[in-house]
Amino acid sequence: MRSLLAIATWQTTTCHAFALQRRLCIAIVDKGGAVRLLGAKDPVALDESDFILAIDVHVDAKTCCLFCAVATQLKICALYKIDLNSSTSQTLLVPSYTFVLPKKAASLRILPVPAATTEFPLLMVTGDKIGEVRAYSLLNFSSSSTTTTTTTTTTKTISVSVSDSVSVSTPPSTLLLGHTASMITSVEFTPNHKFILSSDRDEKIRVSHFPDTQNVQSYLLGHTSFITCTAVSNDICATSSADNSVRVFDIESGSEHAIHQTDTDGTPTHLAISPSGKTIAYILDGVKKVNVLSYEDKTLTVIASLPTTSQPLNFQFTSDTSFFALATEPAYMLSFSISEDLKTVTQLSSDSSLVVEVANHAKQHNVTMPKLLIDGEDSNSFGNGNENGTTKDSLTKMKVVHNTEWNLKSNKKGKNKRPRSEKKDDIVPSE
Repeated sequence: MRSLLAIATWQTTTCHAFALQRRLCIAIVDKGGAVRLLGAKDPVALDESDFILAIDVHVDAKTCCLFCAVATQLKICALYKIDLNSSTSQTLLVPSYTFVLPKKAASLRILPVPAATTEFPLLMVTGDKIGEVRAYSLLNFSSSSTTTTTTTTTTKTISVSVSDSVSVSTPPSTLLLGHTASMITSVEFTPNHKFILSSDRDEKIRVSHFPDTQNVQSYLLGHTSFITCTAVSNDICATSSADNSVRVFDIESGSEHAIHQTDTDGTPTHLAISPSGKTIAYILDGVKKVNVLSYEDKTLTVIASLPTTSQPLNFQFTSDTSFFALATEPAYMLSFSISEDLKTVTQLSSDSSLVVEVANHAKQHNVTMPKLLIDGEDSNSFGNGNENGTTKDSLTKMKVVHNTEWNLKSNKKGKNKRPRSEKKDDIVPSE
């Protein structure tokens, strides 16, 4: 599942990083709602056949800097660093570094390294198409190579050129864990970074201690088709799958707490969970609708199903009472509010500052948003190596592959063997 929207907060500032076609944009919104939109003059994905697969952001409270990592279909990784405490809003840091990943990143996360004092005090963790989860150290990048640019424009949209970034060799990486013969579909961390959750195309989610990933805490089992998305809040994990269900699991015990069967007119492709874990929003492929569930007393209850003018692509919560969706044209960005009692959901007006700024920027660059959200194992398997296919087509092909692989697990008598998702010995130990 392509992750095209990431949100981080710092004090009273909210930072939205998102993909508009092959371009990265970062919107910095203050408490009063004023928006500073940073848009790249050149796409991160420079080749026309390339596109963004994953984005993640992190705010370092010590340095008051926003860090952003972006990975593309052609394995390009770009790193950004923005000073949120800068007194001059027009002085922006260009993409600091670019390098080539050894494998396509199906999922990407960045997290802080405690007590690190370098320019990039971060680890970047990727889940790739061959079933490996790797950690890349970003500690050794030299600050002397960083390029900055200044513009005196008074407009809110400021261009940042990727071509000015410093190209470096791929940083050293460590194999954290592996899923045998299965593609990683998502990687998540618990808020305290105690556990890392890795899901795959064989219906299972592995919960491992971090960084001692050879120590498996639990498996989240129950889905009967490949996992499309996972989202973590405190001690629970919300999941969606091509089996047309949304489920909630206890992370440490692995027990399933609740299940919600979605409509069969589309497959759930993305979901998000609120910071308190009491609200879950999800979407179905090809359906212009936002679905919102409440989670209480181990029960999922539908509280809203709101039609939208554009197809939602990705969700992120900014608080328990607010979430945003990246969407297709003409809206590009949707904003939603939840009542304090968490029982009513409202789509906010399209004339809000952030929504207007994003839409204007997208129209200025003639952006056509992707319809293909589920990315296949290789460029020839799903979508023909571009983003012009449909999510429905890609899901159908992945289901065919999944069912074929499952049939191959049958023995000569025609009886199914024990599902791989219940075997612990098919996991590659960390190096």
